[in-house]
Amino acid sequence: ETAESSQEPGTSSPRQDERTTAYASVVSSPSKPASDHPPPPTVPFATPGLRACKSVLTLLNVLAVIFVLDFVFVPYFFHEAHDVTFMRVGALYPDGAKILVRDPDAAKVKLWVAPLNIPHDVVRQTVYDQVLPSTLEESVDDDTISTRDSLVWQLWSETEPSVTPDFTYVLRLTHLEAHTHYVVRGVRHFANDTTQELNRVAFRTAPLPSASLKGETLPTGVKFTFASGSCIKPNFPYHPLSVSRLPGFRSMAQHSAEFLLFLGDFIYADVPYFFGPAVEDYRRLYRQVYSESDTLTLLERMPMIHMYDDHEVLNNWDRRSKFPTENALTAYEEYQGLANPDPPLLDTRRPFHVRYLSYVSKMYKRTVGTWLSRTKETAGQWWSSLVNTQPMDALAPIMDTFSSTNGTRTDPVAITEPTVEVEDDFDEEVSAEVVDNTEHSEALRPSFFTFEYGDVAFFVMDTRRYRSPDRDPDTVNKTMLGSVQKQYLHDWLTRVNHTHAFKMIASSVPLTRNWVLGDGDVDTWAGFLTERSEILRWVKNVPNVVFLSGDRHEVAVTRLGLPEDIQRYQIFRERFTSNVGDPDEDIPHDRTASTALTVYDEDSIDDRPIDFSTSPINQFYVPLINSYNATTDLDESIFYRRVGNIKYGLFHVDTASNPNQPTLTYQLFTEDFA
Repeated sequence: ETAESSQEPGTSSPRQDERTTAYASVVSSPSKPASDHPPPPTVPFATPGLRACKSVLTLLNVLAVIFVLDFVFVPYFFHEAHDVTFMRVGALYPDGAKILVRDPDAAKVKLWVAPLNIPHDVVRQTVYDQVLPSTLEESVDDDTISTRDSLVWQLWSETEPSVTPDFTYVLRLTHLEAHTHYVVRGVRHFANDTTQELNRVAFRTAPLPSASLKGETLPTGVKFTFASGSCIKPNFPYHPLSVSRLPGFRSMAQHSAEFLLFLGDFIYADVPYFFGPAVEDYRRLYRQVYSESDTLTLLERMPMIHMYDDHEVLNNWDRRSKFPTENALTAYEEYQGLANPDPPLLDTRRPFHVRYLSYVSKMYKRTVGTWLSRTKETAGQWWSSLVNTQPMDALAPIMDTFSSTNGTRTDPVAITEPTVEVEDDFDEEVSAEVVDNTEHSEALRPSFFTFEYGDVAFFVMDTRRYRSPDRDPDTVNKTMLGSVQKQYLHDWLTRVNHTHAFKMIASSVPLTRNWVLGDGDVDTWAGFLTERSEILRWVKNVPNVVFLSGDRHEVAVTRLGLPEDIQRYQIFRERFTSNVGDPDEDIPHDRTASTALTVYDEDSIDDRPIDFSTSPINQFYVPLINSYNATTDLDESIFYRRVGNIKYGLFHVDTASNPNQPTLTYQLFTEDFA
């Protein structure tokens, strides 16, 4: 008899006990009979190596949460930058420039100006390096400053900073020489008789406009460089425990450009989180950008001319002047708009028929209204003498119908002349407030404007405040510019057609329809093709029109077409498609990608205007996905690049070397973050 058969009931063999003990850690009930199947493998969760791995993962998760909180909330709670002081140059004129100053503490600020001898642009940065660092070590006289920088300073202005809501104000430098380099220093004077210097700024005044050169022997052409781009976010990509990084501005400061045309998204009110729509919430974001050392480095060397886009309000803003537009644009005006070239005052008036009806209404008030008021006065006196009592209570319902224009009931006996606000709508001088209430807010002036640099004319659009909702059907009634701005653009094209070599039109969003992913087909001009075609038909008869845009965090150079000319454009497709850059190709060893384009010359047949869309100056790009369609039947791609967190363009304009063949060279700069 075997050992197994002689085993008493209720007992287990030693082998079975051993088996049960071997894998008791993974069997929930050891008292059950063991299975004949082999035990499952043990998972050693409790080994020291895995415990260390879990600890590392936990630490990484905690650090990720800390970094997110640091990136989102530290700038809001601990970096409000109320004490930031700076001075920057805005609009340039042949006889001067606009200077924007922010100083919350000084009792007064003196501005001193000195000319600079810079014979060639190749030495501009060297001279700037010598004169821009502060050297205020001696006392300040009333008429001059003698410092070790050997500059001849002249006192230009002594200003007591006005108590503005956020301590910003703009001064206009005048009586300077055209096309001449200058350096400006601001000296802060405090109540305790101490002084301190603001940052210095250097710039070159604009050349005389082409209209001023008619009949004179001065050269009519200019050679200059300006920068263009959009979209910045401080401390991006994120560096732990740092709020002061804008490497895109740091890179741009190395170039000798006359000015930077910033095409919007200077702040991101809703990224990474929208903290509120109050004016102070928007002001804080501007102060934070201007407190960056990289920003101040750029401000010292390059004037800035600004337009705004959606993120100055909210993402993809298409609600015109609805809340919080006024709050957002109030802060924008304080830090950006006031230093821009002045917006139009004459051409923003209401259409003629509206102004005519307003004029008739006012004339009615002056004539018939006066007669009614006097008749009312006479009737009241007659009724009072007739019944020998006070007429006001009895005649109150009647008197209300003849009340003054402010909507309150007025004693007719006390009025001898009606209160009429005399305005002549046909006067050539109108106030800075916009009067077309259907498209403009009463409290804000226009944000579109024009300016000139020699024989090059610029039109800077406002593509947000007057646009129809993005999702509206694309019909003749859908507009991005609004009727007033569009008419002003038409009049401007007519005015500069025969007087300026190049006509630059700046739009915060691209003109091309080639961006097709995300919101590219609705938020850009791709969603407003009817109005775009109307503008392109105007441009078709105006040579050398160039569009500048940003917004997409990518770079694309595109020829813009009209639907009726698609067949004619087919002959150019093969010619330009071969020039499209590989969006993922490596940058040359100097980390700079450039392409030179002669926009119009006598050998060119394709007369379509070009849209140069360049962004971001300091923001993210979308990896792996190309949202730009290089092959469409309407617009022809010349160059496209997606990769790069820093991307900005330099435009080299030459209308002097050969006035009959002006050239525009576009140079793209893109590099890794430093």
